[in-house]
Amino acid sequence: SDNNEGEEGDDGKGVGTRGNVLVCTGANDPFVPSNDLEGAIQMFTNLKCHTKLLSFEETKHGFTNPAQDYNPSDAFAYNDEAYNKAWGAMLNLLQETIIG
Repeated sequence: SDNNEGEEGDDGKGVGTRGNVLVCTGANDPFVPSNDLEGAIQMFTNLKCHTKLLSFEETKHGFTNPAQDYNPSDAFAYNDEAYNKAWGAMLNLLQETIIG
């Protein structure tokens, strides 16, 4: 989901807002309850931050760390596809923010 709440004149890239926030999470992350995630997104929106949420299906906690495949807990797992999408989104955000 992409929350694009900002002050009047917001062009969707953070102009007229207090900043840009990218939240990447695994839909199967037991450490991030949906109500906490929704609360965080709402808080950033209320603070006039351009906020983008990427929630990856079939993805657990620690999905960006390949070492999680060796974690004995079922709550953790590396997900190469989610990692690459999250990394790409972060690079896009930095490019839009820094370069414009």
